[in-house]
Amino acid sequence: MSLTQCLRVSLCFVVGEFSREVDVAIPRHASILELLPRCTQLCQAPRISKPWQASTVVGQPLDMGSPVGEIGLADGDTILVHPRAELRSPVVRDSAESLAATAHGNRGGRQLSAVVLAAQTGAALLTAGLAWWWLAFAVAAFIGVVIVPWQQRIRHKTVDGDSSAVALSSIISAGLAGGFLVAWGLQPAGAPADLIAQLSVADTAWALLSGVAVAALLLVLMIVYRALPMRTVAALTTAAVLLVLASSALSLPSASITSAFAGALIACGVLGLAIAPMLATKFSGIPIPRLPTAGQELSTTDHAAARTRSAEEKSLTLAQRTHDVHAGIVSGIAAMVVPALLAVGMEGEIFAQMLCLAVAGAVCLHAARHHHGAAVWALLLVVAAAVIAIGSSIWAGLDHPGAIGVALVVMVAASASPVWAPQVRDLEPTTMVWLERAESLAVAACLPLALQVIGVFAMIRGLG
Repeated sequence: MSLTQCLRVSLCFVVGEFSREVDVAIPRHASILELLPRCTQLCQAPRISKPWQASTVVGQPLDMGSPVGEIGLADGDTILVHPRAELRSPVVRDSAESLAATAHGNRGGRQLSAVVLAAQTGAALLTAGLAWWWLAFAVAAFIGVVIVPWQQRIRHKTVDGDSSAVALSSIISAGLAGGFLVAWGLQPAGAPADLIAQLSVADTAWALLSGVAVAALLLVLMIVYRALPMRTVAALTTAAVLLVLASSALSLPSASITSAFAGALIACGVLGLAIAPMLATKFSGIPIPRLPTAGQELSTTDHAAARTRSAEEKSLTLAQRTHDVHAGIVSGIAAMVVPALLAVGMEGEIFAQMLCLAVAGAVCLHAARHHHGAAVWALLLVVAAAVIAIGSSIWAGLDHPGAIGVALVVMVAASASPVWAPQVRDLEPTTMVWLERAESLAVAACLPLALQVIGVFAMIRGLG
């Protein structure tokens, strides 16, 4: 039984381009139909020929003749009031018609993409058997460059056309072709494994930068073709930026090239995760809601009259683009950080294990605040790779008792995650504040640990 006799709700009148809200307190024994004339006069809603219909924000119709206290409303709810629309009659199909209707979901464009991918692989292997490996990847990229525009024309004619897989494979092949070409020019060798083994640190950096540059050029071409979705473009761009930034670590006199490059990737990836929301909002162009602070004019706020239907559709489009860009950035970071964590874990050093522990804690707490599926999956892959790296450091020869104890605690906590993870959403606000502080501390700990793994501190001690 409620102690209050009034229900405070927000009535939103939507008629075409007209949209206006009013906050009212309705007695629980009164109905929406009784107060509708006064509310329409208060909002200056236009006159319509159809009867009004009230519904919830999810579209569930409300009984306008029943008391508001009996139709499941609560304080603070929003009620949409709009002209009543006639619903279409359901289409009744038998079994044969249902099978025929669902058979139209066959993706013909994706089937063609599978055939083109097979042709790229076959042509690359054929060229590798007759000539050099860099030419094999170049042939695969050339096939994609030729086929993607044709697939895009099919996409405009039919709904099922899709060339993103071919475009992605072409970009990767072009990057490998550019990298192997520069590496083969600097150190001629036969098989790719022999070529990579004979490269020096400087040659590896030049080959890596050349491959990223060639892949970036082809990425720009695919963007012009509009062959890649926004999420894939953001992921590839993020991966290219991380590779370029991490290649600078190859110039440092480190004992292990692998650990230096992987540590730089992890450091750049953690910083990228911290600024990913800001980058997503900047690149997508979504406006930030403006509210006047103390001393500012009220004209600085977003006016409610400007929220028309077209503005709402534009806002939804920008919001979806922001989600896609953010998911792409996080996915690109995960694609680079996951193998880097596994490589660092195989070093078998105490600082490498501490770095993996800090990354696991920071990213796990960061993922707990996300709701977008693609971003959460990418972050959880990073956490899983960090957990595996913590265990693999013991397998690689780290026999310190403290390191073994840390690995056991992490494995037990990860195994019991189905038990404690659902309780996180019910924590007190003060506890969430402490968890956010712990996340900030873990992010801050990642940077010096990554510098230690890269070898910066050892280089500074050597200078002294």
